[in-house]
Amino acid sequence: MKIWQTTCLLAAGLLSAQVQASEVLVTLVKDTDCRYLDNGAWPAMVPFMKLNSGDRLKIGPACTVQLLYTANGRQETWVGSAEVVVGETASQAEGGAQPAVRQMPTAALARLARTPALLTDMRARTGMVMVRSGGMLEKLRDIEALYEDMRAAALPEDVTPELYLVSALYELELYRDVEEIIADIVARQPDNAEAQAILDNLRRVLNRANGTCYSQ
Repeated sequence: MKIWQTTCLLAAGLLSAQVQASEVLVTLVKDTDCRYLDNGAWPAMVPFMKLNSGDRLKIGPACTVQLLYTANGRQETWVGSAEVVVGETASQAEGGAQPAVRQMPTAALARLARTPALLTDMRARTGMVMVRSGGMLEKLRDIEALYEDMRAAALPEDVTPELYLVSALYELELYRDVEEIIADIVARQPDNAEAQAILDNLRRVLNRANGTCYSQ
């Protein structure tokens, strides 16, 4: 992983990353017949949408959906027909397939829990000031080592390792590296329109900030 050693001081303060225990992030959607109940209608699910306890899902026969419980690190991958109710700490099938379950590493949980708020922040960010910085090598070694372990255990289209890395680098204000990882997410999930929108906005903001770098 190439580290730019460049940080950005945001023009506005970072959004609070408080996450409810019941918050669930949809990290993968394959096929259009993956739906959730919303005021009596069943619209299609999309990657990076957020779910809460009590939400109901219908997963079609050709559909794959991956859910990440950001508070406890439980990852569920649902493949094939199922009716699902999202719970506080795990989902329940009311009929059909059962999920494949993986547990994310304990060391990654705090940063994964901040991911939904950070994705929202990057989507809405309008400005930042660039700052050159150093002295992060030890932190970055630990972050990259955990990322590599997570990536080795994940399927290519599973972007949970990248979401951990985005959260860690965002925390360190290494926004050029965040841009690189979001681009990797888009490459792994070309149909992820929200990831593309985040990448486009982040690039606009960073391009504006390029002329305002100074050393720290």
